[in-house]
Amino acid sequence: MDAPAPLRLYQYRPLKSYTTIRVLVLQPAKDLYGLLKAQLVHVQGEHLLLGHGSPDYYEVVPYCWGEPKLSHVLLVNEDSTLGITSNADTLLRHLRSSSKPRYLWIDAICLNKEDRNEKQIQVQLMGRIYAQAAKARIWVGTATEHQHVPQLYNALKWLATLLKNKETPAPAEAEIFLETTCANSLLGPNF
Repeated sequence: MDAPAPLRLYQYRPLKSYTTIRVLVLQPAKDLYGLLKAQLVHVQGEHLLLGHGSPDYYEVVPYCWGEPKLSHVLLVNEDSTLGITSNADTLLRHLRSSSKPRYLWIDAICLNKEDRNEKQIQVQLMGRIYAQAAKARIWVGTATEHQHVPQLYNALKWLATLLKNKETPAPAEAEIFLETTCANSLLGPNF
């Protein structure tokens, strides 16, 4: 019996227009450690946010790239692999649904970093890409990777409450909060 042929490296297809973006369709898996499978599909900017269950309804995921070494792989279109960082691998595993595809825009995966012209155009579109996303999911890592995750979560929760209630904290309250919760935990005592 012949061994399966090795998979080829993923080749980005050129985008059709300056308003086209790539959306990652992350396939579901019941096992956290199962193979990461996805498709990269092209979506026209004019068609974004038309409805759930399609690439037009996508979520953006800003995250810390971490070590730039492409130490993990993402199976794309069942026939090729795309090198991804350890942080990207971890976030995809934690964001992956167990029952349905997830539509994501992650710059480190959706942008062809080798194509200078595309990168220049897409970077100019980032504000619009984020604005037209259905949701933004911020990935800060796991608590075992970064012990500051609970403090960062509390800081974001506090800020969200202020925004929701349209409140402005007293300067002293904000300063105490930032010093004790954010600066010491996230930036260190010398901040």
